[in-house]
Amino acid sequence: MIKVKVNYENGDYEYTHINAIPKEARAYYVGQVFNVGLGPNDNMHRCTSIEILGKRAYEKIAFGQKK
Repeated sequence: MIKVKVNYENGDYEYTHINAIPKEARAYYVGQVFNVGLGPNDNMHRCTSIEILGKRAYEKIAFGQKK
């Protein structure tokens, strides 16, 4: 399980965990649209990049490419 920072097109972000390797997490999140609304209110935003957080130095992955 890895911890990731998920960045959205509107500038919002969230921290979450996913049971995947970084390559799988990137494929799951980057470019996909997620509902980040609460309750009955939909709030759809596209993920533009993720950051892998952990013991190693941060690895920023933007638009599916390592920077």
